[in-house]
Amino acid sequence: MEIDSLLQEDPPYGRTPELARVSAFAIEWKRTGQGARACDATPADFMIDVAGLPRSPWNTSAARVFTDHFIRKMEYDDTPEMRKTIEKAFTNRIRSLKSRRKKEGLPQAERAVERSQHARRQRKYQVIFLS
Repeated sequence: MEIDSLLQEDPPYGRTPELARVSAFAIEWKRTGQGARACDATPADFMIDVAGLPRSPWNTSAARVFTDHFIRKMEYDDTPEMRKTIEKAFTNRIRSLKSRRKKEGLPQAERAVERSQHARRQRKYQVIFLS
């Protein structure tokens, strides 16, 4: 929910960086040895690259920014294990947002087929594991 509050500027994906900004950041990311910050942890500035890979330089940097923010806000211990757990959850959230965005771009008929296939997979899963 904290990620969603930072993306509140334009729900559900927030504002997204322009391709030129993402490309320029990737160069800066390499130049600084992965030390550059893509954005700040404020609703006005925090952005994820929904069009890019979940572990792209931009999204990795955004995950670090989010992790710093979340640890301070929740007053968690700042340990490597805690950071890894939060960054993993952040990356999973980006994956789910990418999947959602991809499905929204499909025509109505294809979305109906996808829902039907998903329901069938869920029924099969339940039969296999509940038997």
